[in-house]
Amino acid sequence: MDVSGSMQGEPLGEVKKAAKSFVQKRDLSRDEIAIVAFSDYAKIIQQFSQKQETLFERIDRLYSMGGTNFEDAMFKSETVVGREHLNDGKERPAGRKDQDDLAILLFTDGESTVGNPYSAINMASRLREKNVRIFAIAAGDANFEYLTELTGNRDHVIRANSGNFEAAFAQAEQLISTKTLAGKHQGGFQSALIFIMVLTVFLSCGITFFLVGAQNKLLKKPLFTTKQFMFLLTAAALAGTISGFIAEIFNSGLRFIYLGAVGSLIGWTVLGSILAFGMVFFIPNLKRDIALKGGALGGFLGAIGFLILSAFFGDTGGRLLGAFILGGCIGAMVGIVEVVSRKVWLAVVYSPRDVTIVNLGPQTVTVGSGSDDTVLVRDVDTKAAEFRVDGNIVRYKGEDGNHNLEPGARVKLGDVELVVCSQDVPFSPSRFYPLIFSRAMELKSQGKIPQ
Repeated sequence: MDVSGSMQGEPLGEVKKAAKSFVQKRDLSRDEIAIVAFSDYAKIIQQFSQKQETLFERIDRLYSMGGTNFEDAMFKSETVVGREHLNDGKERPAGRKDQDDLAILLFTDGESTVGNPYSAINMASRLREKNVRIFAIAAGDANFEYLTELTGNRDHVIRANSGNFEAAFAQAEQLISTKTLAGKHQGGFQSALIFIMVLTVFLSCGITFFLVGAQNKLLKKPLFTTKQFMFLLTAAALAGTISGFIAEIFNSGLRFIYLGAVGSLIGWTVLGSILAFGMVFFIPNLKRDIALKGGALGGFLGAIGFLILSAFFGDTGGRLLGAFILGGCIGAMVGIVEVVSRKVWLAVVYSPRDVTIVNLGPQTVTVGSGSDDTVLVRDVDTKAAEFRVDGNIVRYKGEDGNHNLEPGARVKLGDVELVVCSQDVPFSPSRFYPLIFSRAMELKSQGKIPQ
């Protein structure tokens, strides 16, 4: 229990009441409770006891002063737990609990001001490796990310505001009593790594299928072919595995460096870069450096969204909602960077109000009825037309032979018109379809067609 100076007055009175309510809810015929109080330093104010009156008396004696020393708090917790329960394989005294039943509940309302907070993380990790579960109640200015490092599980950190301490302690009591919640990250770094990697693989697959599916629909193509589906599944799983591994290495693996939210930012930025880089295979003539920059920026923005949402919806909920933000940000950032940097492109005009843009570059863009064609146009041959840029020249190959095209050139193919555009000659309905455009403006001014 944090009894630093910030707990003075009403907060300490409220937390004493909540702590005694917690004691009352435990079955002291089976359970034992010890109490460690900490401020500038920590003190074991009660060894493990099954006497409610004794525990109440020790809680009532608590007073507040000084700073917040997590290092000494975890050291004293490790001392009392080790002294009473962790006998390194030796026979335990009669009536003692198994290690699997051990739990530490930490209450705090602030950040570390005394001692080495990173040393506290190392001690907490050692305890978790011995199957000691750790839970925390974060009140006031407590650092949620730091407490996540101490507990090893974001879902083991409970937020509390003044006035609802008792409800927070009750929630902690339920978590401690629920065996099934003990282990999502309690197997140490390895289980946390596996959990994060599996979750990131699912997010990666979802985002990848969303982005590529949207691209295919813009080009009037089927959502996925079987070949494309299997490739996407493999690539997305690989991307998720790599980024999940990197995220967890930065977030939890480097225990001697507390990174907290920085680890999440790094992991999601890497995921965004990898996923956007994969879009190079599906967006014609998308440059690798542009994809990496746009994806990294999208991943960074998605990470910020994840961190904000996690504060309200928990770790898993934050990841799922953050995945939508990440997917949208990757698509938007890649699109923005692509538009800013593109020089020559093809406007695929299905109608003056239905136009799809396809980049032109060294990679050949094919138009036809085949499943492998870049742009799908029904009722024409497979690869009925091909476009590519050679230096500064747009090369065209079609039924009427090979030609060099200048920006503004138009090619009719079935019901679709293909217009070569550039920064100097961008696509504009008023430029390429003046009669249709002027008639549309006239009808719009008369209120006969919607804006």
